[in-house]
Amino acid sequence: MERFSEKYTKNIYRYKYVVLGLWMVAAGCFAVFATSFIEKCSQAFNPLPGTDSANAVDMMAKYFPTQSTATNILVYFESTDGVNITDKAYFHEFDNYLRADMEAKYPPEFLSQYVSYYQLVNATKNPVTAAESTISPDGLTTFIAITISVMSTEKAATDCADHVQDVVNLFRWNETRATCLGLPSFINTIVTSTEANLGTVDAISIPTAMLVLMWILQSPRLLVLPLLNMGLTAASAFGIMSIVAGWMSVNSVAPSLMMSILVAMSIDYNLFLLTRYREELLKVTQEDRDSTEETLPGLPSWRYKVISTMINTAGETITVSAGTLGICFCGLLIIPMNFIQSVGIANGITIFVTLFINITVTPSMLFVFPGFFEKCTAPFSLKCWGNNDDGYEKTLEDDEKDSETAPGDAKRNIWWRLATFSMSFPNNLVIIFAIVAATIPFDIFAFNNKHTDAMNLFLPRDADTTKAYEDMAGRFGLGTLYPTQALVALRDNAPYKTVNDVRFYNQVAKFALALTEDVPYVAKTDIQGPMFVAGHIIEYPEIEFCQEVVEITENCKNVSVIDPSILPPPYNKTNLTSLCIDCIGLVYTHTIFTAENKRAIYFEISGETDPLGPHGADMRNAMLDVAKRFADSMNADVYYCGYNPITWDTIWEVFKYFGTMIIVEGIVVFVILTYVFKSLLIPLRAVGTIFLTVAFTFGFCDLVYEHNILGWTGIDAFKGVDGVEWTNTLVLFSMIVGIGLDYDIFLLTRIKEYYDEAREEDEKHGFTDDEVEPKRTLVAIHKGLCDTGHIITAAGLIMAVAFSGLFFSTIEAINQMGFYLVFSVLFDTFVVRSVLVPALMSLIGKYNWWPGPLFKECRKSNGYESLSTFDGIATGVNGESNEINDGEAE
Repeated sequence: MERFSEKYTKNIYRYKYVVLGLWMVAAGCFAVFATSFIEKCSQAFNPLPGTDSANAVDMMAKYFPTQSTATNILVYFESTDGVNITDKAYFHEFDNYLRADMEAKYPPEFLSQYVSYYQLVNATKNPVTAAESTISPDGLTTFIAITISVMSTEKAATDCADHVQDVVNLFRWNETRATCLGLPSFINTIVTSTEANLGTVDAISIPTAMLVLMWILQSPRLLVLPLLNMGLTAASAFGIMSIVAGWMSVNSVAPSLMMSILVAMSIDYNLFLLTRYREELLKVTQEDRDSTEETLPGLPSWRYKVISTMINTAGETITVSAGTLGICFCGLLIIPMNFIQSVGIANGITIFVTLFINITVTPSMLFVFPGFFEKCTAPFSLKCWGNNDDGYEKTLEDDEKDSETAPGDAKRNIWWRLATFSMSFPNNLVIIFAIVAATIPFDIFAFNNKHTDAMNLFLPRDADTTKAYEDMAGRFGLGTLYPTQALVALRDNAPYKTVNDVRFYNQVAKFALALTEDVPYVAKTDIQGPMFVAGHIIEYPEIEFCQEVVEITENCKNVSVIDPSILPPPYNKTNLTSLCIDCIGLVYTHTIFTAENKRAIYFEISGETDPLGPHGADMRNAMLDVAKRFADSMNADVYYCGYNPITWDTIWEVFKYFGTMIIVEGIVVFVILTYVFKSLLIPLRAVGTIFLTVAFTFGFCDLVYEHNILGWTGIDAFKGVDGVEWTNTLVLFSMIVGIGLDYDIFLLTRIKEYYDEAREEDEKHGFTDDEVEPKRTLVAIHKGLCDTGHIITAAGLIMAVAFSGLFFSTIEAINQMGFYLVFSVLFDTFVVRSVLVPALMSLIGKYNWWPGPLFKECRKSNGYESLSTFDGIATGVNGESNEINDGEAE
């Protein structure tokens, strides 16, 4: 690696202007596409091939082509002055205007259906009783339902929703609120809100993270680099994903997650690079600077060594980190669903673009502007912003003076004390037991989440759309927005040729009635179909009678042909026109729910609860049970279409792959760490501690959002919502694994670096492995934690700050995402990497390196199996004490 880093550094120096120029051009080109990325994202997805809902969609397309792609757009009206909504003349006026406008603008094959109170009352093709279902019991709210024959995610659907909203905006009423609802309208709302939230998140997280970075780097001048890198990465990553979104469905949470990763990892990688750059810079003496030796023309040897060492050490660390994190995100490709895979692709692209920019732009900038960056090594020195040419020399002299005169105890800071405490026996055993025991209450809930895909998780909190959505849920049930279609198709061996058979009709009526009795949250008024109208069951003789009436009157053109004396009760014998209109409506309803070839019928099922929420799974299971009970008696197959079956079939199918994804990512982490550190115990320990972080985070999140244990805080971002958004569980697992591995690699590479240095020094001074090895490993661990503890903590704080910006989003799904990330980072940084890992490694001792070459070098140990204390003294199992002074340790 050292030889490669030397060649790499020389090439970066030779082509520094080319590197910067290429990235500037690339970022500028990708920025053109980046601006449209958010608009291309969606929360909708198609059913997974092979699932019951996917088969149902195919069957629905076969029997009812226009319904297979149907999408609802609703205009929801609320009377704010207590007056019945139907008593307001302007509502009737608006209804007529909107219908005329829609019919004039869109062809009949696009505008599938238009349903409103007045249209149902006045039309001759719908039963009057159906109008009741569009008015709330108190008469203060109603809705107009527009059904279009395109998928909700298509541009035509969102454009139609925009047009309806424009028409609504033409009418302004002081006593009535009108709001557009439906997935096409929600997509537009989510896009607008996501753009606004990204601005808020950036405005909060970036300045705060930069302040933390400035504090740890002790130089405001170096902040130019992370800011530049973030800008280039944002333009490039978002631009690339905008192109990707042109050929696959991209999850609407991807932009927010990408931005958080971009900010966090850009700052983290710059932190690793620039702290090492500053550390190496402080080692340069005035004598080195005065030397005329050059590695390349114009490149002083000391400057080359500083940047080469930075790339060889910190550069290797961030490369391994980014590669591992990117591979973890690629684990999402195991899930056979574009909607999930898109998040893995988006995050992977963000990580690799962040790496490539940091590993190329940062050293190029340091070479192009050496004087600017090298002068600013003094902590928060104001001189470095001026033209003080000797500021750099003074900084070094002061630093060297401080180092020479500082007492030995001055080095014993909080990290020295923490390392000493956590690595001492029996403290290490107690720490391990205490941390594992403390996480058990959280671990119990880790993988027992109640998942949800409720739309209110994605709508901006307190927005007018959200308020109307929740109000409609309470008055009509959200099934009105997301109805489920129950398709009943005759089998080939059925004893009847068409569905217009009284035997089939009676069996289907029993099936429909069972749906209202056995499926939770579904009442009779929640089913519309060939024998269910406004909660009333229509008997088959009534259908036959109305069909005959419509036929003999030629669609009510000649009602005089009806003989009132032969009309069965309860038909109106005095108003034959009303009778005929009711019959036409009944026959029309029966016709639209019956396939053209008369081999299938379908019902629309709404319901009181959100079919996409946590209780939607109960609805789905109950519907399947009812179908199994009645399928044979009907001699038909039952298929369920709509958002409820598609959503829950997808969730159940996707989570079948979750275990595989966990195993694959665990193996990947193990293989990478085994290759890097040539050890088996280091990767085993790493996998164990990383999954401890995952279990704690998942369990804590479930307790907060399903069981509402933080509801008492009154913080919106911590409010319980009866479940965990299901994509967060899948997507953030990979990210948490990658973050934990990121810090682990950074700590281990520094420990290994000190171990290698100590071994070289021991060989120079004639020490044998038998004399120093048990202490050498422990000292390397101790020094590694002391030297990287503050950097890992700063990196964790920066990442937590970057992710905490998600708490300020008004979208609850993004709040949950922030919770996963912030608490996983804090737990991993302050508990696992800083305390648990040193305790475990100190207990394992020299076997950390087994069976690699480092272990083989020292396998002739003098009998120490573990080191029980460390406070400048290492004590073996034989009770002998061996003092290790700072010189030996180094």
